[in-house]
Amino acid sequence: MADSGAARRDPSSGDGFAYLLVQLGFHLAGKFAERLAPLGLELEQRGLVERRRNPADRRSYALYLTDQGRAKLREAQEASAGHAGQVGVSLTDEERARLTTLLRRLADEQGITGTSLPGPPPWAR
Repeated sequence: MADSGAARRDPSSGDGFAYLLVQLGFHLAGKFAERLAPLGLELEQRGLVERRRNPADRRSYALYLTDQGRAKLREAQEASAGHAGQVGVSLTDEERARLTTLLRRLADEQGITGTSLPGPPPWAR
């Protein structure tokens, strides 16, 4: 089937707005994964965390960072900062601040807090 262009949306139209946000999210998540891949974050097998009995509930375990894990966390934070520094470089500081405010408002509207983990919102799981 030939591409007639009918399926493409104009990102500036209201109809393509959510689609563009999804495309951008997937793209940036992939770029972030590429930055983290060399760090090899197979946590327990690599000695980055260790399991210990949870003192509050002896039926479960808690995970604790090892010294090596803390060092790896610093590397991951540096990779994250590098990623954040490359996103939106074409924007001025004022534009980035305004966009951040608008995106935070959209996230709040969807029930996504600053402490939400990446992935689908809790209500969609």
